[in-house]
Amino acid sequence: MTKTKILLLAVGIVFIIVAPGVIAWFILGQESEIKAPEIKNESSKSGNKLFYFASIYDTETRLLGKAHEVWKNGNYLYITSIGDNGLEIIDVSDPANPELAAVLPDTEETKMNKTHTVMFKNNYAFIGATGDSAIQAVDITDPLSLKAVSYIIDNEAIGLGGIHEMILKGDYIYAAGREENAISIFDISDPTNIKHTTSLFDNEEMALKRPEGLELDEKGYAYVMSTREGLEVLDVSNPAEPLHAAAIFDNDELALGGLDGLDIKGNYLYAVGKEGFAIFDISEPRNPRQISAISPEKEKGLAVSNDIKTVFFNDFLTQNYAFVVSEGEEGSLVMIDISDPKNPFVKEAIYTDDSKPFLRGAHHLEIIGNYIYITGLQNGIGIIKFSD
Repeated sequence: MTKTKILLLAVGIVFIIVAPGVIAWFILGQESEIKAPEIKNESSKSGNKLFYFASIYDTETRLLGKAHEVWKNGNYLYITSIGDNGLEIIDVSDPANPELAAVLPDTEETKMNKTHTVMFKNNYAFIGATGDSAIQAVDITDPLSLKAVSYIIDNEAIGLGGIHEMILKGDYIYAAGREENAISIFDISDPTNIKHTTSLFDNEEMALKRPEGLELDEKGYAYVMSTREGLEVLDVSNPAEPLHAAAIFDNDELALGGLDGLDIKGNYLYAVGKEGFAIFDISEPRNPRQISAISPEKEKGLAVSNDIKTVFFNDFLTQNYAFVVSEGEEGSLVMIDISDPKNPFVKEAIYTDDSKPFLRGAHHLEIIGNYIYITGLQNGIGIIKFSD
């Protein structure tokens, strides 16, 4: 644990009791409550639809040092930290007024060094830790009383080295081992006993060199974006025996080598990375086709793009958007109109400045209603309001 995190309340005291694998919060005093985060409200307009709303900064009582990724589960956001090595949980039942709920720091009993990605199933969170090359399972039945229950760590047969992205479906977690050039599958039907099912390692047929982006469709296929090679498609209809289905390798025309952030809606896959933004038709998973792209040279806001989330209002509206964050020197949030997948265009962008430091190095985003929460590898997170 890199910091001693003790939260003092305005009325009463909070004690952190660390038993083996247990973090518990006890509040004394009838009117005691966890303090709301320190928020700097600056709602100056930056375009037609995107407004900078607020910032939440790291403090001695928080775990937002180099905040890395942000994931929503129920009324809570789970934020990973590669600086403070832990997990911060924020109550966003009112997205405009987020409140600190709890923190779960790394201990000698857990494997949470450089926490990266969080997946959820029922009352459990599964945390991928890049520093430990491990997956840590945590009981989140009560977000104010978290219990670490089990973990699985890398070895030569597993391929979890430098675990980057994970995706969860059914009783299985699919994990990208960036340093091992591998995709590993784990059975989490019993969260207290995570079991390694199988792993696929890169070869001449597959595009799995340095895998980072990872998504699943509804047809039983996994899509892996290799930042060194291109797009790999795996048939995972039987998780115990995943099979190579297709690969699109990087070339001068497609420029897939730097793509690493993925999102899937229906028959389309949306990808972002150092090469900008691209859309693939995946109606035939064994024959994926790139149908459009926006290069970072043409749209400055897409330089070194890292994460993407798509928003589809409903089947009757034609205005559908992809929101992209970029780690470029001028970090940004870019809104792309994807109503016509063959002709996407940048609708609006908002850039970093001294009042929006968390767009500098913008890395990951989560959308809650009209609010976009962004981690930028800074010491905190930023919030952008979207109006449509």
